[in-house]
Amino acid sequence: MKTMQKLFLLTVEEMNFTKADKRGFVTQQCLSKNIKQFEKELNVELFKRSPKLTLTPAGRMVFETLRKVEILEHDLKSRLEQVQQESLGSLTLGINSSRGRVLLPEIYERFQSRYPHVEVSVVLDDNVSLEKRLINNELDLFLGVNYEADPVLHSETVSRDQVFLLATEKFLQQHLPGSTDRRPPVSGDFLDLAAFPSLPLTGNREGSSFAALCHHFLLQQGIVFTQQFSVSDYETQISLCGRSLAAAFCPQTILSQVAAYNRGRAEEQRLLVFRIAGWERTVNLSIVWPELSSRPQYLTDFMDIMRQVIYENELYTAEMLR
Repeated sequence: MKTMQKLFLLTVEEMNFTKADKRGFVTQQCLSKNIKQFEKELNVELFKRSPKLTLTPAGRMVFETLRKVEILEHDLKSRLEQVQQESLGSLTLGINSSRGRVLLPEIYERFQSRYPHVEVSVVLDDNVSLEKRLINNELDLFLGVNYEADPVLHSETVSRDQVFLLATEKFLQQHLPGSTDRRPPVSGDFLDLAAFPSLPLTGNREGSSFAALCHHFLLQQGIVFTQQFSVSDYETQISLCGRSLAAAFCPQTILSQVAAYNRGRAEEQRLLVFRIAGWERTVNLSIVWPELSSRPQYLTDFMDIMRQVIYENELYTAEMLR
């Protein structure tokens, strides 16, 4: 707002030139000059100066308008200060290591371009530990896997991963009786695991929600299997499968790591990605945060970026099987 407009508002509030010039820390001559200049600019008379100082109808209209402008300016200043404050801060995210490896580089790159001064810390752990940390205010949010709702926390499902089996063509030929008479398998084929006697698997350690889901399916289908190597790291599982030492169940989010593994390898060394006959359940990914907490704008934006990156990864991995 211009000086002449501010001095006009002071004069209206005081309805006295002497009091107004004192509040505005200007001389009476300066005040009078600014009011006359403002009247000249608007081409109206703002005050009637006798018998006492009063507003003209035009002056009343200008006062009401400038009062609104003053309120808007104050609101804008407050909002800008809030934005400035919210551009500084920190957040702590919980996620399991394998999904963190896939998703976090892209999430952080986008977030850092918008909030370069917000510090991000990451805790790598499983659902149970991350939930405890969140309840104890050690985290701002975490990405849950098949998370079961808690009344004190809020959760939003952001992806429903399909589950696939990873194996090389060599591995399948070794473990499927009569496979020499069949056409070579290709990624996207459906596999009936009941056709594989004592299928050697690698997978997550006991206690993993994904391992429990896989073992429940195998038992439900009456499928005999052995899991001689357990490690809760998909990169290691992918490497074992690539050496034709085992097959492994793999959620859709991790397929981008399979694509990276296959890049540049000879065809016989590449991992194939199979749909599983009879498998119906999904692996649900959820963003989890405290139900009653207020959060700064940068945390809301971080969650939006997470949703977008997870969605884009879902599209990319789905394209791999077409």
